[in-house]
Amino acid sequence: MRTLLVALVALGASLAAAGALALPQLGYYKARYSPEKVYGCMQVTSNTKQVVVEGKKVTYFEVVGIQGDTVFACVPQVFIDTDDTPVDGDPIRHLFSSPGFAHCSGADGSGSLDIAFNSNRIFWPGDSYARVALPGFPQPAVVRMKERQTLSAEFHSTTACPR
Repeated sequence: MRTLLVALVALGASLAAAGALALPQLGYYKARYSPEKVYGCMQVTSNTKQVVVEGKKVTYFEVVGIQGDTVFACVPQVFIDTDDTPVDGDPIRHLFSSPGFAHCSGADGSGSLDIAFNSNRIFWPGDSYARVALPGFPQPAVVRMKERQTLSAEFHSTTACPR
């Protein structure tokens, strides 16, 4: 029984470590919009900050260079149970956080976008959201745009941008 308990604790620790490793590593990434374009540079500046979502801590990462010098916070997609009852066997709201999908928001409010990621790649599948003023509406509306080009970024270095 003790051996089983030790094995379960070790498995839990390795799964927790694997989840933490799924966030993009700190450093510089080669980024491009399409094969005929030259590479640009992005930098993951943080991957250990946390925010509380529905009562659970969610680790997110920050990246600069998606759209200029704006810092973007990329919070993994969260799955929640919305019925607030234990009838379905799950009384907690926060079920889990995605190990590979996030929504990034600009620190200056300039925009947001959905991404896919792992420890050394970041991929924008071509969706973005723009704000537009509508006649008679006091606040801007959000338009979801499907983009023709996609952006992919691959880890390059911990010390410098690609040349």
